[in-house]
Amino acid sequence: MYVKTLKMTIESKLEALDKAFDGDKDLLLFFLSWLKNGQNGVKAYQELNPDTDYASAAVLASRLLKKVKIESILSVYGLDADAYFRQLKGGLEANRTISTISGKEANGGTVDFIDVPDHKTRKDYHDKLGKLLGYEVAANSVLAADNRTQIVNNYYGATDMPAVFSKWLEVAPEEAKEALTANKSKIKELIG
Repeated sequence: MYVKTLKMTIESKLEALDKAFDGDKDLLLFFLSWLKNGQNGVKAYQELNPDTDYASAAVLASRLLKKVKIESILSVYGLDADAYFRQLKGGLEANRTISTISGKEANGGTVDFIDVPDHKTRKDYHDKLGKLLGYEVAANSVLAADNRTQIVNNYYGATDMPAVFSKWLEVAPEEAKEALTANKSKIKELIG
């Protein structure tokens, strides 16, 4: 029963892939060979065309790979933008279960299990979301130092820092400008 179900699943995936490749069986075979050969286009091309030399196989494999519609293939497996963002949202809300002992003495207490935020997991998803939104860049990027000011400007729609600080501090822009000027070194320390 399991083998029959597995065979039907494979056949349905192959049919869906055939449709994703617009019926181009040669391109589908090349793609499957490419996957089988560890995403090595030359080996994949030479597996299907053994008489082709290395240089020609490299050029022809590159041309074939350019024809592959990644979105179509991913959709066959249910991997699209919705799936990506659902997973991203799930990662941002990740929890882990920990055990707690309640009671006056640890030996006589009861063990309960509670869910708590999994900040280590959430951080990776938070970083990914920040990069997608343009709020974060790689730490070693040239843009990293200047990016903090740009993030604030993007978020608040401000073009000058006193207006941003005015919104943060809920004071008039003139007062924010005075505070910014008076505490420039402290502010640089905080944001830079």
